[in-house]
Amino acid sequence: MRGLIRLAVLLLLACAAAPAMAERVALVIGAGAYRHAPPLPNATNDASDLAATLRDLGFRVDLVIDPDRAAMEQAVERFGIAARGAEAALFFYAGHAIEVQGRNWIIPVSAELRTPQQLRFQALELEAVTEQIQQVARFSLIILDACRDNPFRQRWPSASRSAAGQGLARISPAVGTLVVFSTAPGAVAEDGRGRNSPFTTALLRHLPTPGLEVRPLFAEVRRSVREATGGAQVPWEESSLEGSFYFRAAAPPAPPPPPPQAAAPAPVPVFVLPQAPAAPGNDVLAWQYVMNSRNPADFDSFLEQFPNSVFAPFARNRLAELRGPPERGIVTAPQAAPPPAPAPQPAPQIAALPAPRPAEPPPDPNRPLTRAEAQEAQRLLSGMGFDAGPPDGVIGPRSREALEAFALAADLPASTEFTLGTLERLRGPVPSAERRRAALAALAPPPAPPAAPTTPAPVVARPAPPAVAPAPSPPAVPAGPVPFRCPPAGMRLVMEDGPTRNFRGTAPDDPEVCLYGNAANPLRALFGLISQPIDDERRRRDGMRAIFPAAPGRSSTFIYVVPAGGGSASLRDTWEVLRRETMELESGPRATLVIRRERRGEFGNPHVSQETYWWDIATGAWLRRDVQVIRGTGANRPFRVVRIQGG
Repeated sequence: MRGLIRLAVLLLLACAAAPAMAERVALVIGAGAYRHAPPLPNATNDASDLAATLRDLGFRVDLVIDPDRAAMEQAVERFGIAARGAEAALFFYAGHAIEVQGRNWIIPVSAELRTPQQLRFQALELEAVTEQIQQVARFSLIILDACRDNPFRQRWPSASRSAAGQGLARISPAVGTLVVFSTAPGAVAEDGRGRNSPFTTALLRHLPTPGLEVRPLFAEVRRSVREATGGAQVPWEESSLEGSFYFRAAAPPAPPPPPPQAAAPAPVPVFVLPQAPAAPGNDVLAWQYVMNSRNPADFDSFLEQFPNSVFAPFARNRLAELRGPPERGIVTAPQAAPPPAPAPQPAPQIAALPAPRPAEPPPDPNRPLTRAEAQEAQRLLSGMGFDAGPPDGVIGPRSREALEAFALAADLPASTEFTLGTLERLRGPVPSAERRRAALAALAPPPAPPAAPTTPAPVVARPAPPAVAPAPSPPAVPAGPVPFRCPPAGMRLVMEDGPTRNFRGTAPDDPEVCLYGNAANPLRALFGLISQPIDDERRRRDGMRAIFPAAPGRSSTFIYVVPAGGGSASLRDTWEVLRRETMELESGPRATLVIRRERRGEFGNPHVSQETYWWDIATGAWLRRDVQVIRGTGANRPFRVVRIQGG
């Protein structure tokens, strides 16, 4: 009896505090209509769809679309006030975000960043958000679908570009906080080709799953994104959680069949629990007090107060165990006559199922656009900097010239036809600012010739210049993606600093050896290779080989372990083909592919470096390497080939 009284008092106290503890608040921001940067069509869709899902899950949501800096600051301030004492506080951001010198910034649509120094005045540091919610709610969650590439980097002075990293930097969350990135630190996330980004698509699919705790939930999100992007994008979490959190609790199991009725036991004093509104967590407290009781009345009281608790089936099982089956000889009621057998029923008639509807054919990518779709295509082109004229849905020469420039910038087949397939490509990833400028310059009309002078200038006879031999042209190479090839045996590279590297052709048909070499191949010394586990060396070779057949825009990212300081360090290696370029050597010009490599230390190794390579298309030789150390010390040394002999 004394234990039941204590239980009742604790339940009353818990019910009084239930409204504050049950509060779930969320701030959801979507920034897509940027005024001075490429738009992100999916960002506002991501925010709106996630806000609707969170409301269905019991969150009080503040949805903010396309805010300027003032609106973003006001929303974060409101969020900090609402999060005080809440059960859960969730922050979601979709839009542009950048990392500069280890600090993450979210970018309002009004920002026009010409230097990194303007971030403090035009953007909002992510730390301002984390300070508002850390240690004020029982559970804090920060979700960033914002690791798109930095759209302002190309505008900044060259001396400032190295300060800006790719993607976002890691965060050390406070206790009770989970931070989720849409891709790994230092990597770039996709905006997506459909209505939502790949990350938000997976988030919307898994958040409503009943009974899935938050950590395995985001493991499912990571798996879905990795499969949807072919391994190019892998979400990342930083966690300091100590408890559990469920977006949607598990559905209660079906109650077991009632046990056979026994003779009425002797009356037992029952303490009736006070009627109070049940709140999340009260059933846990009550169950802790009654779970070891041997009084069936305690479990009757628990089921009366919490009929839908996850512990209700266990309470019913415990009741059945305590009351037990009826003993023989106690029930003395006379045996009733068996009921008459039921009359046979006719077999039910089963109606024929309707024939299945034929599957709808997939949309035709060659279908002409409707007026509304043509207007959307014009808006997308103009938002990328390709002037398509007013978005009136009328396709004229101006719109077709804009589409031709987009196709050139996106490395797509030349086309001026506005079809459904064209619209899907426009909804996809936006070409980089550098490629868009190059496309506009390539298609710009030539300047008009200067007007002829009104008075002819006197003609002075001059001797004809001596004949000059035409400059040698680089070896002819086919257009399109370039397959991998090994330097031929006997070819020599004369380096700028004097040494000569001879290719011995140890395994001319093995691209792994040609890429990273072996003891008899000069490429091993070229890349400064050291002994490492066989699995990690194979991972490096496979990762490099993945950029072939090589073409501008193709990339590969992989992680491997290398020895470092008596221990080991984990490195994230990214290779990306940038462009074709002619390199002038003493032995003549060479057609090359310019390839950028970025290496980032992981798990505490603070190293970031960028290397740029010039790879000879005709021979497969590495002709030049430039090195820039962004953070940390140590990297491969630069080199430059001045002459090729025998190749």
